[in-house]
Amino acid sequence: MSTRIYAVTDKHAEPDADGTPAAPSLVRASTKAQAVTAVVRDRYSASVASQEQLVAALAKGVKVITAGEEDGEDSAE
Repeated sequence: MSTRIYAVTDKHAEPDADGTPAAPSLVRASTKAQAVTAVVRDRYSASVASQEQLVAALAKGVKVITAGEEDGEDSAE
């Protein structure tokens, strides 16, 4: 499978001191999902939610995200 270089940006990053957007991470990957995973794997983890986690999060108004419904998702953009 061929690779591309993806620019992975943090949508919530603070701009630099001069007001320019924060620099993206440049990642060589086969898919957009691989590129994002390479950037976030050290910051985030995932596990099956316990019943207590579900109850607490839903009580705080947290919405359940359905994977595959994100804007612009594709396998090899």
